[in-house]
Amino acid sequence: MIRVNSGVAAICDWIARLAWLNLLWLGTTLAGGIVLGAFPATAAVYAVLRRWLTDPESKEQRTARLFWTEVRADLVRANALGYTVLAVGLLLVADGMIARGQGGPFGQVMFALAVAAGAMIAATVVHLPYFHVRDRGPARYTIRTAWWYALSHPAGTFTIVAVAVVLSYVMGRYPALAVFFGVSVVGGLTVFLDERGFRSA
Repeated sequence: MIRVNSGVAAICDWIARLAWLNLLWLGTTLAGGIVLGAFPATAAVYAVLRRWLTDPESKEQRTARLFWTEVRADLVRANALGYTVLAVGLLLVADGMIARGQGGPFGQVMFALAVAAGAMIAATVVHLPYFHVRDRGPARYTIRTAWWYALSHPAGTFTIVAVAVVLSYVMGRYPALAVFFGVSVVGGLTVFLDERGFRSA
């Protein structure tokens, strides 16, 4: 009975932590603008989640203080990485639209290549925030590491994407859930799987 009670308490504690962390992310994103605020806020969410996972004593510190410390320390790097990925993604979308409009065999081949490249970038983006906060390296190094990891751990990538799709559907039905768990739940799963996968590699 004691074990059951402690397990329930631990689950409730994590639910409360994830909800509060997501509210911090949402507030920072809205205050800084969708582009300017979203990248540092997302990186801070992953950094705090990784701290909780690798250093249980960090849970004793105030979540808001941990979050704001990460936002301020990573403001420039997170925005640089985010803008880089956003620019590449927009270029691929533009290439795909141009190729599709051309038609013919050449256009079809170019469109297929653009779709394949887009899928690979999407898989890389899944792991990008984790490696950004783990390695604290230059954007080029972080992107390359996340890309190789996505290639070598397809099961983990698929699991994260599948959970994100299911959550998107559920939160589309119940929008209030997105306010409390829109980013933190997927972030927590990503950090957990990537930390395990990287250690076992």
